[in-house]
Amino acid sequence: MKLDSFSGGRSISLTENLMRRELNRRDKIDACTFLYKKYGTIKDVIEETGLPYSEVSSYVKYDRLLPEMKELVDKGDVDVQTAIRAQDAVAAGQSKINVTKAAHLAWEMKGMSNPQQKKATEEIRKKPEAGLLDIIESAKTGRRVTQVTVTLSVNVDSSLRGYARDEGTTRDIAAASLIEEGLETRGYLEEEE
Repeated sequence: MKLDSFSGGRSISLTENLMRRELNRRDKIDACTFLYKKYGTIKDVIEETGLPYSEVSSYVKYDRLLPEMKELVDKGDVDVQTAIRAQDAVAAGQSKINVTKAAHLAWEMKGMSNPQQKKATEEIRKKPEAGLLDIIESAKTGRRVTQVTVTLSVNVDSSLRGYARDEGTTRDIAAASLIEEGLETRGYLEEEE
């Protein structure tokens, strides 16, 4: 899908395409980025596309990624949110970002839960000189997690599987991410120490 197909008031074609067929992740990223630049708010992009907040929020951040990080996302190696977290963590307090370190961090974080990813990025911000492998291992083993079993309707489960597929992650990690995001958005999730 070409972005120029959205110009001249034809952004409605995205909504039509979403209804007719499932767009791939790259097409959604391009469309959401275009619409975000056009309208200026995530809310307007959501209204235009009908996509969920978490998806649109993630996709409009894609434009902030360095070319090497975009390549990881484009190849499906990592999702946008993980790439952004890794890039921002490595860039914090630095005049020049170490793209190799950011890419390695993103690659390692792709299989981590949200709390583990947050811990890894917090540690890198606090101790940028620390070894990446030590930080990653600490993030994977340092925080307790609880497993929750939920019952979903077939429709919700199918949607969750689609979201996980589009984000290039597992269903469990996708569910945890959406729950955390929902709790954080509503003010129920406090920052962990």
